[in-house]
Amino acid sequence: MRNIELKEHQSHAIEALKRIKKCFEDNRIEYFLLAGTCLGSVREKGMIPWDDDIDIGIFVRDKEAVAELLTTHLSLPYRWVDWNVNSSYSRPHGKVLYNDIECVDIFTLIKTSDNAFLREVQWIKRLFLFKLYRAKVNYISRHEIKDLKGKIKLKIARIMAVLFSKEWIKSQIIKNEHKYEQLEDNKYYVNFYSVYGLKKEMIKAEWLYPKTYVEFEGDSYPTVGKTHEYLSHLYGDYMTPKNNNVDHKERF
Repeated sequence: MRNIELKEHQSHAIEALKRIKKCFEDNRIEYFLLAGTCLGSVREKGMIPWDDDIDIGIFVRDKEAVAELLTTHLSLPYRWVDWNVNSSYSRPHGKVLYNDIECVDIFTLIKTSDNAFLREVQWIKRLFLFKLYRAKVNYISRHEIKDLKGKIKLKIARIMAVLFSKEWIKSQIIKNEHKYEQLEDNKYYVNFYSVYGLKKEMIKAEWLYPKTYVEFEGDSYPTVGKTHEYLSHLYGDYMTPKNNNVDHKERF
């Protein structure tokens, strides 16, 4: 994505965030700026110069309500997409698109066990079901195309996916998301469908509250309360810019 195109796309993502903010606040949906967007708010007071989307986290309890709200409240050229809107959509979490190009990721924060072994079991199940689901909708990542190991895993997943219906796989994904939802004093959440591994995506419950409100592109948004601990855990020395200017936008 060229710089001029990137700047224009960023402006659309920022506008989408403003619309999401109003919708969430009007309907009392709790959310947080996460990952690169949280980092951008702290370091840049806005989008990281080479970033091409915005990351938001919601709790799994609000996942269905968010899907319904954004399906009905967004107007073209913005629209919501998830696996209920698009039968070939390849992810368990939804996105907001601008002219059919992704601009806001809305990730799912789930409760997970305080027991390290049980957390790992839940995560491995997430990976396995995710592979099955992607095979079911015939999704192939660029990594799987280029990498022999990825091609082998894809082949195995496609063979196994034949044994299960897509709806059953979706039901198991949802069941896994809610496995520890009834815990009242859990110590950890997980950003369940982001790009890193389990250890990186774990968020201590004590980091979340009280929320911090940060400046982002001239407006105020909530993010995790202990931003330093969260960003250090995710990125290490997060105040030193590391240009990861990679075009990964997909068209739906």
